[in-house]
Amino acid sequence: MAYQSSEIAQLRAQQEALDKQLAELKERETRQALNEIVAKMREYGISINELMGRKADSLSDEHSAKYRDPVTGSTWS
Repeated sequence: MAYQSSEIAQLRAQQEALDKQLAELKERETRQALNEIVAKMREYGISINELMGRKADSLSDEHSAKYRDPVTGSTWS
């Protein structure tokens, strides 16, 4: 059974408008947070690799080296 009253229709329209406002506000705050993060990364010279917990040159080392000493971190082929 579907409700037909105009009061319910009006409340649903208000709810849709609020949902849209909420989504827009969340998106704006997310963009602002990302901009702040990027600014801090630039300020402190933090790379994406460091952010992910990797050293800046670790990607190239991992692909070229066959062996790695877990104690010293030394690599060789």
